[in-house]
Parts: sequence; C-alpha cells; structure tokens
Amino acid sequence: MGNPVYEDCIDILEKEQLKIGIIGLGDYIRGKETSLKNLLKEAQHKGCNIAICACRYNSPKTAILEAVKAYPDHLLVHKTLSTGRANDRIVNVADATSLLSHI
Repeated sequence: MGNPVYEDCIDILEKEQLKIGIIGLGDYIRGKETSLKNLLKEAQHKGCNIAICACRYNSPKTAILEAVKAYPDHLLVHKTLSTGRANDRIVNVADATSLLSHI
C-alpha cells in the first residue's frame, strides 16, 4: 500500500509474537484509506503491537498530531521534507532508516 508516486509505504513486520506496523505516509489528514488516523486504526485492527510512522505534524495539520496522540504509547518521529520529486526517494529512505532505528 502507499502512494507509488511519492514511494510512500505501509507494511507490517512480524517476528515471533510481535507485529510492528510501519506507516510512511503520515502526511494525509483526509481520505478513507490514506488518513493517518485510519491507517493507525488499520494497523491496530490487524493486530499490530506497535505502529511506527513518519509524519509532518506542523500546524495546520494538527489532526495528524491528534491521531497519533490518541494512542497511549506514542513516539513522534518528524518526517523529512522533500525539496522535490527527485529528492523524494532519498528523504523516504532516510525516514525509513530513522523509523527502523526505533524498533
């Protein structure tokens, strides 16, 4: 899943009894399938013990921050802003590396 244009991703890693949701498209406030709130709910519904996501939570996107804070245990990892399409893959790999470092 994810936006292939921006190479965003959502995936679930499983090891032994642990399920980790990885969400790399936390920029979206609205949308039945793409809002961070709904993606976090989906990860929870699929049995994830934890979900890690990269997102921009600067104003005016306070709905994103509220979606994350709805979960008692959360860690905010600020998403790197891309300077253009040519840079999207570079910043997404950097964000993925940062996200994985929290596991």
